Amino acid sequence: MNSAQLLRHRKGLLIVANHDRNICERRGRLELSKRWPDGSRFRRPFPNVTAARTMRSRIEAAIAEGTWRELKDKLALTPNTQPASTSSKDLTLREYAPIYLAEMRRKNRRADFHEIQIRNILPVLGEIALKDIRRPDALRYRALRSDGRVAATVNRGVAVLRGMLSQAIEDELIPGPNPLFGFEDYPETERELKIPTIEEERAMVTVLLNIDLAVGVYAGFMGETAIRTEEALRLKWSSMDVGAGIATVPAEVSKTKQARHIPMSPFCKELLERLPRVTAHPQVFVRTTTLKPVKDTRGAFSKARERTRLDIYPETFRHFRITKWMSDGVDPVIVQTLAGHTDIRTTRRYAHFAPSFAAKQILKVQADESVSLRQLLFAFEVGVGPKRDQSVVELERLFALEPGK
Repeated sequence: MNSAQLLRHRKGLLIVANHDRNICERRGRLELSKRWPDGSRFRRPFPNVTAARTMRSRIEAAIAEGTWRELKDKLALTPNTQPASTSSKDLTLREYAPIYLAEMRRKNRRADFHEIQIRNILPVLGEIALKDIRRPDALRYRALRSDGRVAATVNRGVAVLRGMLSQAIEDELIPGPNPLFGFEDYPETERELKIPTIEEERAMVTVLLNIDLAVGVYAGFMGETAIRTEEALRLKWSSMDVGAGIATVPAEVSKTKQARHIPMSPFCKELLERLPRVTAHPQVFVRTTTLKPVKDTRGAFSKARERTRLDIYPETFRHFRITKWMSDGVDPVIVQTLAGHTDIRTTRRYAHFAPSFAAKQILKVQADESVSLRQLLFAFEVGVGPKRDQSVVELERLFALEPGK
């Protein structure tokens, strides 16, 4: 923040110009101070003016949409007490967490997943300054999280911790290199990607609907549209045209930053019609029991897997639909567009999980070849007139046959 941006200096407080209201530099630390409609105050340090403006815009938008209570709860990762550090470069991991999550939302990097992992990290490492975090701290966190959890779950938490340090280096809050670069994860047993049959997919949706209506509709919706899990959770009713049967993934929600328009099947429409709209939230998938948007589906899916004995996860529904499109003979370019793949090679991988698609293509080619061969043999048997064309001559040459024999 340079002198041109500052309006006045008073009692050690640098206040930013009018267009940067609520943003100030206090005791060498840039802060955003904003009141919620209930009178409570949101105050948090930020590494730069841009990050503070982004957070202020989110708060103001949530207040305008009436969703500020949800945002307030989401941002309540830090205590209401003032941070003990005297400089933005001395932030603790707990103080930096909201800044990191805001950046993940801006980059559309599955902020819901990062938020879940950060909630596990903060009780162990939250009070350590960013600049003081070292490999032994990651080892301690991993050891405490390992009890009764699979390796993949523990590794994801370490990956988020590593990502937070990388982002802090990018924000120039700590010097590089990242102390967790090269940190070896626990060996993981690779989970085989098994594409369920339509009967298995429908069975899972049915059980989920009985466990949690919003999660069941969410799963079935992905199974019909192939939308990514994090994209689906952020969808709003304003993007759903149920009457016309079109689901739109807006550019700000899409992982590729490009809007997609996906046709909805009758089954998909029936699912959405079962889900009541909650006026307090614009999101599609809102739990009727809590009147809050769905954020974490792990509990419902865990119960459904126990009841069905099916190894199906949220991302399985997207894989199921893409594979179904491929096996039904939909042009891979169309599938690429609907699925939001940036590379057609990603789309073509699903032919591996749709053997019937490959078989259909091979059988079609073979059928065409067999028709041509029958025509050639007929022409060869007749041996005279226009039927004896260059193809017959070529056939004779290939099989070393002499005319008339």
